[in-house]
Amino acid sequence: MPSLSFFNLKKHIIILHGTDCNVIPEIQYGNLQKPILKWFTRESISKATLLLPVSKFLIENQSTYYTDQNALFGLKNIIHKFDTPYQVIFNGVDTPLFYVTNTNRESKSFLTIALDLNIEKNVKLKGIDLILNFAKKNEDFRFTILGSESIFGYDNNLPNVKIIGKVPQDNLIIHFNNHKYYLQLSISESFGLSLCEAMLCGCIPIVSNVGMMPEIVEDKGFILMSRDQVQINNLLHTICQDKKEIDQFLIRELILKKYSFPIRREKLLFAIHHLTSNKSP
Repeated sequence: MPSLSFFNLKKHIIILHGTDCNVIPEIQYGNLQKPILKWFTRESISKATLLLPVSKFLIENQSTYYTDQNALFGLKNIIHKFDTPYQVIFNGVDTPLFYVTNTNRESKSFLTIALDLNIEKNVKLKGIDLILNFAKKNEDFRFTILGSESIFGYDNNLPNVKIIGKVPQDNLIIHFNNHKYYLQLSISESFGLSLCEAMLCGCIPIVSNVGMMPEIVEDKGFILMSRDQVQINNLLHTICQDKKEIDQFLIRELILKKYSFPIRREKLLFAIHHLTSNKSP
């Protein structure tokens, strides 16, 4: 059997996405808070030749959105003496697939995408509880939750909340273009692919102050600074009372400039080339 030193000679890259870099004990989130997965994840990361996180916040993060003191975000806050080389390469989005088809949308229409909401922890992880609590007291706001057949602890009794299961990717453009706003209120979200797809379709983004999302949104959307029901209530009312319109095509342009497939492909090939040439990326 080959020795461990043999495997250490093999150059290898690990692409980091989120569950391998963040820990939220309250909802049992993250590989690094599960004993067996923690060992394998930590050893894999420490022995990698190069890490390619999709966001700098997967390496070092001082998130204040979620105030649980036991939660840890970013590898430098979790792994002792973290020193594996890394290079941030953003995710890529299929930009030609998502585009604006509707410029006249219902003013108080909101869409969010979240999978596996039949599992209790995912409801809090994705901020769905905040949305449902708001919807109960604001019947003139319309919400669509896409990607799950049901939601844990919710009996589908709100007339202004529509739940739709998974749909083919080609149909997503229809749902994006039927809503004015896209909500992503996650506790942990390294990048936000659905957010980018929604913005390509001209949805005005409303996101939690987590990971890459505020950087993606820039000044073309809104940021929820803390996971707080009063704050989200005030924010949604303020947004809908504001008469200033954000240009849908300028929102789309943000994603086209930074997060397309060709941009990611070029950077990945550049990193691999330098790795195989024994140079630093």
